[in-house]
This record gives sequence, C-alpha cells and structure tokens, in this order.
Amino acid sequence: MPNNSDRRTSGGSIANTVVVCMFVLVLVMGFFLHNRIGALESQSIGVADSVLIIDYQSLFAGLPEDITGEQANEIFNRVHERILALQDAGYIVLDSNAVLAAPAELRLDGTLLLEGEL
Repeated sequence: MPNNSDRRTSGGSIANTVVVCMFVLVLVMGFFLHNRIGALESQSIGVADSVLIIDYQSLFAGLPEDITGEQANEIFNRVHERILALQDAGYIVLDSNAVLAAPAELRLDGTLLLEGEL
C-alpha cells in the first residue's frame, strides 16, 4: 500500500515548483518590459529634440505697417527658405496655432527665423 504522506509531499513539491516557475517567469517578463519601456522613452526624447514650434504671429506683428507687397513677399520667401533648411537638418517645424499643448522650450519666437538665429 502506498503511503499517503508520500503523495502529499510529492503534490506539495509540484505545487512549489509551479509557484517558483511562475515567480521566475514574472521576473523575466518584468526585466524585458523594463528594457522595452526604457527604449521607448529614449526614443521619444530624441523626437522631442527635433521638433520646433514657431510663433508666426510674433514674426508678422513685428513687421512695419507700411511694408510693400514686394517686401512682404521677400520676407515670406526668406522665412520659407529657413523652414526648409530646418527640415533638411532633420527638424519638424510646426505653427504654434496648430499646437494645443507643448513644453515651453520647444516654442520659438518667429523673429528668430528672420534674424538667422535658426
């Protein structure tokens, strides 16, 4: 006749093994999840560094009232060329009117485009 205490011990041993395996599985999954989240965070930080939000209202508000159409067209072309240069340098340039919320350090005064600061 088999001994009942042997069955309980082997059953408890299997249950303990299953619990330990589950614990190890959770630890391994947590490790990989932590690494993946870290990679996504570093990737999103890199994207934020390449986004510029330009305040065009400040650019056009600083123009003289007696500006001619030809002068305005020249200024617009210069601003457009600078925006294309920023695009070629890898920046995403957004109009501040199209952005609902963003960190202040991403927002730039539009006059910087005219002054050649960007």
